[in-house]
Amino acid sequence: MARFALAFALEAVGQPQGVLEAFGATEAALRAQGIEDAAQEVGLEVDRLSGNVERAGQRLRWFEAAGITNLAQVTRRYFPQLREVAAAPDPLAGQTLRPRLEVLGELRFGLPGSTDLVRGCKRRELLTALLGGRLRGRPEVSRLDLMATLYPQGGEDQAAALKELVHQTRVALGTGVIQTTASGHALGNVDSDAENFLLTGETALSRGPYRMDEAAGSDGLIAETLHTALSAQAHAKVIHQPTAAARVGRRLCQANPYDLTALALTLQASGNHRSLTRFYHSARRELMDVGEVPPEDWKTFLERQVDA
Repeated sequence: MARFALAFALEAVGQPQGVLEAFGATEAALRAQGIEDAAQEVGLEVDRLSGNVERAGQRLRWFEAAGITNLAQVTRRYFPQLREVAAAPDPLAGQTLRPRLEVLGELRFGLPGSTDLVRGCKRRELLTALLGGRLRGRPEVSRLDLMATLYPQGGEDQAAALKELVHQTRVALGTGVIQTTASGHALGNVDSDAENFLLTGETALSRGPYRMDEAAGSDGLIAETLHTALSAQAHAKVIHQPTAAARVGRRLCQANPYDLTALALTLQASGNHRSLTRFYHSARRELMDVGEVPPEDWKTFLERQVDA
């Protein structure tokens, strides 16, 4: 982005032709790299200097459709005559059901009941980073925080890589899935199974551990919060809804195979089912790998856990 800085420097010393050439070269270079968001941003400066209202209007509609509201506002400030231009309709607005980001299990996205797996590791990391911010009560995640999360190895191209990732995610899942804010990005008009579960306690929303497909990179605090909430709901169902409690118990054991409370809950809720011996022996092997020596018989284990 050296040409971008050069252009502003040339403008400051009153060299308009050099400014236009520097901005134009930067826009072309960004577009050649496929970084359309940044190319449009630089191109807006060309429109400002050349007074190209028609082209600015086209960019305004592009910014609105892509959810880049801060640059839409900049465009209207540069060109007051465009303030009456209607914002492009939100493709998610008018739908009875909002698209859902599902993270309790494999990461999926789409309308409830017809979600698809989200392809691309970085794309999944971006979506869960934005959801993580929202779960913490911070809907907007700064660019600096996103770059630190997504590209911890550093490098000069972090900003460009983030812009391209946001662009490609919008192309794949819809322009409204991610909003651009003044200092970063936020999830758009999107629902999530994690938020719904924490709000309702509905255990059927859980298909597996939080970010099951990328457990090693999961957000530990959020994973622990969801695990604790799911455990509390499962214990509440043991007496009157044992089948549901057993299903959730197995999910808890899958998320943390060393959770003795979850194992005891699953055994208690499942009753004297013949598959329990196989399930218990598998869990026992996991525990023995970390130095625990549970009883060979699951009934003895359960009795000891109840008495503890």
